[in-house]
Amino acid sequence: MIDYTKIQACLTGTNQLVGYRNSDDSCVGNIINSNVTGSTSGKYVTSIPGITMELIKANLSSDYSTVTAYLNYINGEEVINAVQDFVKRHKELTGARHLIDNIDPVKSRDIFFTDKITKSGRFVGIEITPLQSDNVAVWLRMFGTQFDTIEAARTIYLYDCSQNTAIKTFTLTTTKTLSLEWWTLTDFVCNYKSTTGGTGARFLLGYYENDFTGQAIDTRLWNNCCGNYWVSEYQKYVTVRGVTFESTQLNGTSLPNIEQISYTDQTFGLHLKATVTCDISDTICQNKQLFDSIVQKKLAMRILWDFYNSNRTNANADFSRDKAMNNITRLEKEYEDDLKGIRMDFTDIDRVCQPCSKNTIYTQTMR
Repeated sequence: MIDYTKIQACLTGTNQLVGYRNSDDSCVGNIINSNVTGSTSGKYVTSIPGITMELIKANLSSDYSTVTAYLNYINGEEVINAVQDFVKRHKELTGARHLIDNIDPVKSRDIFFTDKITKSGRFVGIEITPLQSDNVAVWLRMFGTQFDTIEAARTIYLYDCSQNTAIKTFTLTTTKTLSLEWWTLTDFVCNYKSTTGGTGARFLLGYYENDFTGQAIDTRLWNNCCGNYWVSEYQKYVTVRGVTFESTQLNGTSLPNIEQISYTDQTFGLHLKATVTCDISDTICQNKQLFDSIVQKKLAMRILWDFYNSNRTNANADFSRDKAMNNITRLEKEYEDDLKGIRMDFTDIDRVCQPCSKNTIYTQTMR
């Protein structure tokens, strides 16, 4: 699994892998600002023959207010496209696998609408602790809620115990009373190792009782007794527990003192669906210098294609289209050669994520 949002963040913006240089031609002028002139690799798209600021300026359509805005936009798109091309070409190297799909740790068969949680001003929810592993990530795909009243604009928090403030929030407005209602999460990821957080963190998904007007239905976690063998299967990779912090332990919406946490099998009206997978995004970010040539050429090809397909009819564009196509053909071959030359052996980076055979992808689905 690869988190392309993370890939984009570590290869663009202040971390821009490949930059651009302003033209020395006084007729063109300094038309880009420092947002796109930085280069952590020391490579520049404008170093490629045929890529000039005059040509880039000719690409500017009414969709972009400035040349800098245009370059920022294509940077975000083409770094992802370059990494995706690498992944497709090197599937045998990027064979990171799903470990467990469709974890649903909250049991529904024993839910009774008359069983409600008495509020006492606490923070309540679910703790998610990934297995100790360099590359294991728990993707929270959906969460469910069950309350006895309609709740408007309520906030659910995700905390990483290495951070004082929530790393993600989700605002919901329920439409049902008593019944289970599901919500889709985006980028709610719990990594054992994180480039933005700590290592070996535990994560808390929950809410502050005082934010809700009604009462939660009493929901509880499955245990691994009584033939529930599949609970032991997902607990090989992630531990899920109900948690509470008493009202006296809270400090606004900052992470409560983790030493004062209490555990329970209750989930306080919350349900959860998650996937445990091997995430190689950080490995790519840590080795991003290997991608400087393909990103440089991918951006150059995008600029040339935009120029070639431009609806602008100025004389410069008409005169140079044939030359642009020749440059595209040359760059495509060089790009393919560079793709073949990148070697990263992801299958050996982790004892959990390494398949028995390098080309084996193992998937298990919980039912």
